[in-house]
Amino acid sequence: MQAEYGSVTHFYNADTFNEQRPNTSSPDFVREVANATYRGMIQADSEAIWVMQGWLFVYDSDFWTPALIEAFLTAAPLGRMILLDLDADSYPVYNNTQSFFGQPFIWCMLHNYGAVEGLYGRLSEVNRGPVWARNFSQSTMIGVGLSPEGIEQNEIIYEFMNEMSWRTTPTDLNFWVADFVDRRYGAVNAEAHLAFRSLQTSVWDRPTGDANQGHYALTRRPRLDLVEPIWYDPSDVYFALEHLLNATQTLPQSPILMYDLTDLGRQALQVAFHTVYGTFQEAVKVQNLKNAT
Repeated sequence: MQAEYGSVTHFYNADTFNEQRPNTSSPDFVREVANATYRGMIQADSEAIWVMQGWLFVYDSDFWTPALIEAFLTAAPLGRMILLDLDADSYPVYNNTQSFFGQPFIWCMLHNYGAVEGLYGRLSEVNRGPVWARNFSQSTMIGVGLSPEGIEQNEIIYEFMNEMSWRTTPTDLNFWVADFVDRRYGAVNAEAHLAFRSLQTSVWDRPTGDANQGHYALTRRPRLDLVEPIWYDPSDVYFALEHLLNATQTLPQSPILMYDLTDLGRQALQVAFHTVYGTFQEAVKVQNLKNAT
C-alpha cells in the first residue's frame, strides 16, 4: 500500500468479526485475534493506529458481553486503536463499555441504512448525544463523524450533525432551524419557518432509535402484513407541504426550493398511501370487499 500511495497515513481499517460471530466465546481467542491483527499492522508501520467500527457490538450484542469486548479491545495498547461508535445517535456502545474500555472513539451518526429515500432524523438526540458522550465518566471520545449508507437526502440533519464538532453544549433547535431555513432560501419567510418547524418536531425528531425509515408500503413488494414505521402524525407533513407551497409565492424560485418542495410532496404522497394501506389491511382482515376496493 505504501508503495502505491506513499507514506500518507498511520491509520488502518480492519473490521474484524463485523456481522460475523466468532466460533467461540473464549476471551483468550478474541484477544489473540485482535492482538494478531494489531501486530500485523505494526510490522508494516510501527506507528500504525487500528481504526475499527464498533457495529459488531450492536449487531450481535447477545454474543459480545462486556468481558468479551474488553478482552478484544485491550489486546492493542490504549491509544493505538480508534473505535467508530457507528450508530451512536440510536445505539451507542461507549456508555455500556466504559468508554470502549479506554480506547479512543468517535461518536458517529449513521442515520441512513441502505441508501433509502424519505424524511427522517433525530435532531434532539444529535443535539445532546455528542455532548453527553464528551461528558461521560472517563470519556475517551475524540470527535464526531458521519457514517451513512446513503447521502443526498435530509440535508438539514447532516448540516446540523457537522456543526456538533464545534459545540460543547446543546443549542436552541428552534433558533437553529429557523436560521437554517433563512440561509437555505436566502430570505426570511414566515411560511417556510412554519413548514420546517412542523417537520423539526415530527418527522425529523424520532424519539427512539428503532426506526426502519424509508420502507414505505408504496415502494415495497406487495404484501398484506407489512408494518410501516410511521412515528409522527401525517398531518404534520401535509401542514408543512401547504406552508412551503405558500412560501413559493414570495421566496426566490431557487433550484433548492424546488427540490425541497418536490421532496416534501413525495413524502406527503407516501404517507397518504400509508393511511390507505392501513385501511386496506383492516378491510382484508375482516373480509370487507367494499372497503378493500
